Amino acid sequence: MLFGHFLQQISQDLPAPAALDELTPGSVVVAVSDMQQLRETGLPTLLRFGIISEQNEVICQCCATESAEIPETPQFTIKKMNLGEFAGESARIYRCSYPCLRNAEIVAMAAKMHEGITYCKLRSYPGDDFVAECLTGLSAEELVKQDSKIGQHWWTPLQITLQQSLKWLGVEMPAGWLPDSADVQVFDQIHHGIGIEGNYVIHFSTRRVPDGSNRIKADSLQEFRSIGDDEASGSAVKYKDETPGLRLTSRNRAVWVFCHAESWGAYNLMANNCEHFSRYCRTGRKESRQVLAAALDTLGALTAILSRNTPFLFLPHVIGLRLLIKNVARLLGRPEPAIREELLLVE
Repeated sequence: MLFGHFLQQISQDLPAPAALDELTPGSVVVAVSDMQQLRETGLPTLLRFGIISEQNEVICQCCATESAEIPETPQFTIKKMNLGEFAGESARIYRCSYPCLRNAEIVAMAAKMHEGITYCKLRSYPGDDFVAECLTGLSAEELVKQDSKIGQHWWTPLQITLQQSLKWLGVEMPAGWLPDSADVQVFDQIHHGIGIEGNYVIHFSTRRVPDGSNRIKADSLQEFRSIGDDEASGSAVKYKDETPGLRLTSRNRAVWVFCHAESWGAYNLMANNCEHFSRYCRTGRKESRQVLAAALDTLGALTAILSRNTPFLFLPHVIGLRLLIKNVARLLGRPEPAIREELLLVE
């Protein structure tokens, strides 16, 4: 696949074709609606990958589904269109990072796949898998075998303050109830993301986002790890099944969500956090195993503070809420001491 390698290249100014005649058949073009946003923040823009054909047209993969929700059987088709229809004014020339076939072979393969092929399974939404297959003669699964990071669920340590944790839990405390130490006291948490090609990670984060909101975005693995205190820390979460097919699905889910990020929903610690996103990509289920641990840590610290600074009559409500969460953990079959141990089964 090409999306991650394209992210590596946009640190430089990719050339824009002045005219279609300048493009050699078999060359790759990318339609990117906002290059500056993608380069500076890692936030999504409209992306589409295509191959110039002998007839000076673009052959590309298109998806009939425009929803943020991935359907069980999305339909992808291979289409041919002129450069203006494909990219308007936003075309950029892509330099392939894989060993490629000769140009004539690339065009012939793209033209053959254009002859009525329809995919009724999850593919990469921008069509970079189709282009990569034409460039290399390899299937997407074979390309995944060459890069162990593609589709992996990555984690890195993260420390948050009590104030941040309360905010993510949606708890609004009256002014003056919390001491200044609430901005200093930190909890050890874990940040999650999905690896793609080119040493990039797609994740749900505030990092480099201009307005400071949580967004689905793409960063280098080094930038992802630097969210914590140690850029060398973190690893991949172990799953029982690490076959190329499942890692390809994980990667394609992440890219799909990235391309529809505006519809993914607002960040919510309890129901839509970075781990929910990553486990959804890897397994198809939105789960978070650290939510209860985070809630218990936060409420435990809050109980300790309030017991020293608030009227005695308020304490039963705080303690009762903490006990309620403990009981929920037991009902889910995940006792509190095991929550982090289960999460940290890493390579």
